[in-house]
Amino acid sequence: MQGRCVEIEVKGVVQGVGFRPFAARLASKYALSGSVKNSANGAFITICGESAAIDNFIYELQNSAPVLAKIDAIAIKESKLKEFDEFFVEDSVDCGAKNALFPPDLTICEECEKELFEPENRRFLYPLINCQNCGPRFTAIDSLPYDRSRTTMRFFEMCEACKSEYKNILNRRFHAEPISCPDCGPSFYFADERGSVLECSKTGKILERVAIALNDGKIIAMKGVGGFHLLCRADSNEAVKRLREKKRRAKKPLAVMFGSMEALKNECELSSYEESLVGSKERPITILKKSSAYSLSPLVSHESSFVGAFLPYNGVYSILFCLIDFPLVATSANISDEPIITDEKELFARLGGAFDYAFYYDRVIVQGCDDSVLRASDGGVIKLRNSRGYAPSFFKTALFPASVFCAGAHQKNCFALCFDDTVAVSSHIGDLGSLEAAEYYEQSVEHMRSLWNLSFGVAVCDKNSRYASSAYAASLGVPTLKIQHHKAHFLALLFEKEALHSDALGIVWDGTGLGDDGTVWGGEVFAKNGYEITRVAHLSQFWLLGGESVAKEPRKAALSLALSFLDEEVSHTVANRLGFGEDETKLLFDAFAKKINCVKTTSMGRLFDGVAALIGVVHGECYEGESGLMMESLYDASSGEHFGELSDMGRLLQDILSEKDAAKAATKFINTLALYVKELSAKYDLPIFCSGGVFQNAALVGRIKDETGGREVFFHEKLSPNDSSICAGQAAFAYLYLSGHITKEEL
Repeated sequence: MQGRCVEIEVKGVVQGVGFRPFAARLASKYALSGSVKNSANGAFITICGESAAIDNFIYELQNSAPVLAKIDAIAIKESKLKEFDEFFVEDSVDCGAKNALFPPDLTICEECEKELFEPENRRFLYPLINCQNCGPRFTAIDSLPYDRSRTTMRFFEMCEACKSEYKNILNRRFHAEPISCPDCGPSFYFADERGSVLECSKTGKILERVAIALNDGKIIAMKGVGGFHLLCRADSNEAVKRLREKKRRAKKPLAVMFGSMEALKNECELSSYEESLVGSKERPITILKKSSAYSLSPLVSHESSFVGAFLPYNGVYSILFCLIDFPLVATSANISDEPIITDEKELFARLGGAFDYAFYYDRVIVQGCDDSVLRASDGGVIKLRNSRGYAPSFFKTALFPASVFCAGAHQKNCFALCFDDTVAVSSHIGDLGSLEAAEYYEQSVEHMRSLWNLSFGVAVCDKNSRYASSAYAASLGVPTLKIQHHKAHFLALLFEKEALHSDALGIVWDGTGLGDDGTVWGGEVFAKNGYEITRVAHLSQFWLLGGESVAKEPRKAALSLALSFLDEEVSHTVANRLGFGEDETKLLFDAFAKKINCVKTTSMGRLFDGVAALIGVVHGECYEGESGLMMESLYDASSGEHFGELSDMGRLLQDILSEKDAAKAATKFINTLALYVKELSAKYDLPIFCSGGVFQNAALVGRIKDETGGREVFFHEKLSPNDSSICAGQAAFAYLYLSGHITKEEL
């Protein structure tokens, strides 16, 4: 044999994206022999043949990889000439340190969706149809490298027809690990609320039972890609009311799945950019403005002007929407604030009685993964939940000298694992306020740790030791670094924008987090010079009645603001305006005077709550974030009106109380915050980085961009501004500490 032989190691997201079939077809194109296999580091290729052909192979490998692949590095070295009769896919190598990456779960592709509805196709109406370009990945992987034997599909032996496709280099299902069909794939079940199976099938015909039940107003527990949904008609007040009662979700908005973009456009207003988000391969829930023709149940999102909308993302839902002609409420199957349920036995044990019927299949979901939620803002994107379709998220860094565990926050938790030159951010875990949530968190950490066989050398957590995440980090028995909550927010955005080594100004506005002085922070301004982070400004401090629990009762935040910045007579007027009775008012005034169950805070989130209560857009018990969403619903982007200085809280509150028009008050308040950022941008000659849950408010983000046009002002896009990004800030701190830029173990 003449020519040469080359060994190529490819690192990045190259497993589960059709990379091996791509390499095999490329070798066939250039008449090259050799092999490709998944390795602990990514993909390993040996290629032999004519020198010019090898050069062409390498060029196309680097520049024409599958659209879902992400190549981080390619190492090429000459090798001794080897004898190969052909090019083939080798068994994977499972040895040594692992750092191979993989994609998230992938939405059904156009080719599979077309086949799904072809009567002559052997996968006609087969709900779990998939190929190289779509199907489960993260939720089905037990271990790496990514091969069928290491996924939950290993329990289903391929039939001869599937084996033929799997081994055919020219077939779209060549080495598609989740491949299956009605002859060899999982079975589908339709059961009642007690778990008694009413029908079992190998095809999607069984979904006719689901469609009939939904049409009759029933609630269905439906197994999706990353867990169960609870479904009901979105156009039925009675059905939505029942679902809210069963799920114990009084007011928080529910997401709606539409069968098509056309159906969605009948109910929502959306720009071309928002349409691209809704229809993207990730299929996220996208927060959209209700249209003037909106006809769904008002109980879906109550008084809000917005609704979370998304499209079907797997064969199950594609088939279902061919059987019904109405949109569906599709919300995670759980009791509010608990983890999404992934197993049918757990579903019936914990949620039996919350639904009328269940549809499921017997392929195991290894790791739960909720739907992602995002929204558009002034040509950019704001992520509210980073999960299915996006997570795990991988970021490249300089080398970590040790594997690091980053515990994340207490609410909206995500955690991160740092190894080699990678930071892997988990999918959405959620709030850690229950035993079930804490157990789910620990199981999720263990699963991701085991994928790469990591032994942590360092852990990082929040300074608040009461967080379940902090307690877990401490339990690992390794050196533990601690970073203040809002500094982690700041570093998370610097990390995302690859600006860790830059001087910068950080504005961090969120709900609450333990501050360095022992008070509760939440409206902070930091200056970063070199690697020193200094708190240079903050929202005026006030005493908060009820402590951090007041997040669900904004009127107490409003009364706290009045008692902190206005005189007693005005505060009594405010208490009456907020609906407090005479006895309750006396108790609250006495508690405030004696500072019983009160905390000192600078929380911008609680200021938002208080203002929303004062202008009458929220009443009684609320869900977290309702205040900002309701004020945004009233926001007038054409108005430039604003209140006075943010620094004069007494005057600001007086002006708010004097404004009788709620929409004007909401608009003026948001504009006032944007002008404050503009003032900071003029005062400090530094790029500004805005993080924290308050910056989920698209109206505020858009106004800040308008007011600071021409200045460098950055917002999250790959990560969420809320507490789910805290773990990335902890990872950044670990890197700066381990590389010697920061010498303190606490920041």
